[in-house]
Amino acid sequence: MTKYEISFINHASLSIDDGKDQILTDPWFISPAFGGWYQYPSPNYEDIEKIINLKKNLFTVISHGHDDHLDDFFIKNYLKNTQILIPEFKSKGLLKRVSNLSLKTPIEINQNFNSPTKLNGSLLYSYSNKEMKNDSIILISNDDELIIHANDNYREQPKEIID
Repeated sequence: MTKYEISFINHASLSIDDGKDQILTDPWFISPAFGGWYQYPSPNYEDIEKIINLKKNLFTVISHGHDDHLDDFFIKNYLKNTQILIPEFKSKGLLKRVSNLSLKTPIEINQNFNSPTKLNGSLLYSYSNKEMKNDSIILISNDDELIIHANDNYREQPKEIID
């Protein structure tokens, strides 16, 4: 199995390439967040150009609906043909928001470690701490590797989750 090739884009955005597919996490590249936050450092033009011109399957994983993890303008204008994956939250606000950005119906990542979302050679898991119900840790794994994309989850996690 091909190992993940991981590239840091900016903020909470990573490009994860498994040789066949590419996973992009939490894209925030152009639009200001919360009325006045801007990207620092800004993403490299070459990285954004590679994403826009990608010839393989691109999947966009969004951990939660904060503007600094979800650039509506960029997705709607440059990634509208990609498959978006989001955590399955009780509140459907994030689902409604991303449904208008892509031509494909978003996939909700189950909040159950026994039922991962299968994405070709990768498995995706989602976990939300009880104190942060609308934010999620995303786990991306293959047979040999595990990526823990914890973004804004600064709270201590329960022992059973860490185990």
